[in-house]
Amino acid sequence: MNSTGSHSFTRLAISLIFVFALAVRAEDTGWQSKAALGLNAAAGNSESILVNVELSTARTVDENSYKCSLLLARGEADKTVSEENGKLSARYDRAVSEMAYLYLRGDVDFDTIANIDYRIIAGPGAGYSLIKNETHELSIEAGLSYRTERITTDVAVTDDAVVIRLAQSYARKLSDNAKLWQTIEFMPDSDNLDAFLLNAEVGIEATVNDNLSLRVTAQDRYNSAPPEETKENDISVKASLVYNIGK
Repeated sequence: MNSTGSHSFTRLAISLIFVFALAVRAEDTGWQSKAALGLNAAAGNSESILVNVELSTARTVDENSYKCSLLLARGEADKTVSEENGKLSARYDRAVSEMAYLYLRGDVDFDTIANIDYRIIAGPGAGYSLIKNETHELSIEAGLSYRTERITTDVAVTDDAVVIRLAQSYARKLSDNAKLWQTIEFMPDSDNLDAFLLNAEVGIEATVNDNLSLRVTAQDRYNSAPPEETKENDISVKASLVYNIGK
């Protein structure tokens, strides 16, 4: 683990505690908050442990929606760091009609194993719900964002670009106690469409009781131009126990 990644992990861990405290205090102010914990461990011929923690909070007031989430993951296999990454996301939506909306969003993330010291992507856009009812919601989005990042292999290299963002999301209520969702996000550089990021996720969550639920997600993060000595595809499957802080 390089020192930059370690410092990034520490800063996000501190942010995690801060956001958690805010989420607890916001329990009676209309915010819907969740804390998710995933833990995988093995011992014997090989020893490994993977911990991932996610906090999310959301609120809707009239035509305005606010969302914020923080994710940290760290794993070790045979005393070697195998995963260490984090992501802080914030988003504001403004409904302009029953089906259309404008948004402003931003992400800050790092990935020590992929040699990404930081990557910041932020910008506005517009979305439209093709289907929106009590059990289904299918939406598409388009916008522009600014991306800046620093990659460190032998030396640190900083890069930035204006990127096009195209996204699609689908959510379905399976029952009163279960839901599933799917998202995909395509972000090519505006001056070079062959250089792009592609993020996809599918997940399902089932309620155990009023405060607890189980969540399973599969994610694929694809970088068409990855840093040296790293792969284009980064796939993960995670199971978590989710606690509802406030409803």
